This record gives sequence, C-alpha cells and structure tokens, in this order.
Amino acid sequence: MESIDVVRDLIYWADSYERTIKRSWIPGKKAGATIGFGQDLEIKANGKLTSVKVDYLTHNVYFAETDRSGSKPKGKIVVCTEDGRYRRSLISSGLEFPTSIALDPEYGLMFWADAGGIPKIESAWLDGSKRWAIITTNIRYPTGLAIDIHNEHRLYFADTKLSKIESVKSNGQDRVLIMGGDSLKHPISLDVFETSLYWVTRESGELIRQDKFGRGVPVMVERNLVNPTHVAGELVFFLRGVIFRAI
Repeated sequence: MESIDVVRDLIYWADSYERTIKRSWIPGKKAGATIGFGQDLEIKANGKLTSVKVDYLTHNVYFAETDRSGSKPKGKIVVCTEDGRYRRSLISSGLEFPTSIALDPEYGLMFWADAGGIPKIESAWLDGSKRWAIITTNIRYPTGLAIDIHNEHRLYFADTKLSKIESVKSNGQDRVLIMGGDSLKHPISLDVFETSLYWVTRESGELIRQDKFGRGVPVMVERNLVNPTHVAGELVFFLRGVIFRAI
C-alpha cells in the first residue's frame, strides 16, 4: 500500500500494524537520499488501512480503510492535507472493503475498487461528489487500480479471483480484457509505467512485467517475495525490482 509523489520524489506508505501513514525520499531520485527512518505524518486510521494515494498537484493524502468491528465490514475513503489536518470523510456509505484507490489529478477524478459483497469499481470527483459506478458486472475481487495517463487516462484494474487484468475509459466505456488466465497467477496489485504493465502475485510471490497492451510474453522481474502487497512501476524502474511489502 504505497503511493509516489512524482513531483517531490517522495514515497508514501501505510503501516498496517500502527494504522498510520509514513513517507520517505525515493532512493536514487534525490542526491544522497536513501530509504531510512520513515517520517510519521500523524495520520491515524480508525480501521485497517487498505490503500493510500497522494495527489501530486495538491499533495493531499487520500486513504481507504475498513472497520471490521461490526457484523458487516464498513469501508471509508478519507482525504486530508499531508500533515494530517483538515481531515474529511469523502465516501462512507455503500462501501465495504476498498482494496485500491487511484487518482487522476489532471481530470480531477478518483477511483476505488470495492471487493465487498457487491464487488464494483466506482468513481467521483476528488471532493467526493458526483459518485457513480463504472464497473459492476463480470467482476469478483477488483484490486490494483492504475491510470495510464499516456493512453487517454485509461483505468487499469486486476481481478484477483478471476485472474485477469482489464482496462476501461474513465466513464466506464470501452472495457477491454488485456490479459487473463492461469499465467497471471491471480494478481493482487498492478501499475503502468511507460509501455510496461507490472503486477505482483500473492500465492507465488512474483513480480511480473509485460507490454501494457498484452502483447509478447510476461517477464519475471522478481520471485520468492514474502507477502507482497503492492507495486509501483516507476519505483521498480529506478530500483531494478525493489517492491514494498506490508509492514
């Protein structure tokens, strides 16, 4: 569960044990910067943190959490400034288990995947208004949302249970199957960087790369990962296969 601020070369991640969000410099992107002690932003979640994303224009932090203390899980999407102030709940109803958030600051949109009892992918403006569902059919366990800004801002997503990766326009139209089948090994997270698509698998612990249009053959970047949870294509490019795991 991580996010990259591409403007300031910062990486944000969720500490699932402490239920807090932290950040640090991306190694190799800033002179003398190395991953070290993470700065705690004092952003405390009430439930289990499941996703975090940073708006690289405003530097506001968006995060998803799930409260499982009741008879039915309750999900929530929250936004705040990077120092934790002005916290506001944007989406708090009709949401059970948000697995992933994706932001498109240029279009002013946010997307999220819900793997609850009624699985779906939804969208809204960055302030939480104008909420609408863009994917509601032929979906079981959506996760791993990523936006390809170089390809008409298409939204990529993975379905872990159906073991497939698809893409769709931001309005829900032109849904396309990119890849599917056992060869994907049930992806749990993905990202698009330049012409490549990266995804990680939980059961086999692998990081895989392939052409973002599904052409060619998949390439194994890393294997034998323990409990991988997320991948960032840009970070993989600079670190040659480094992947962040759950803390």
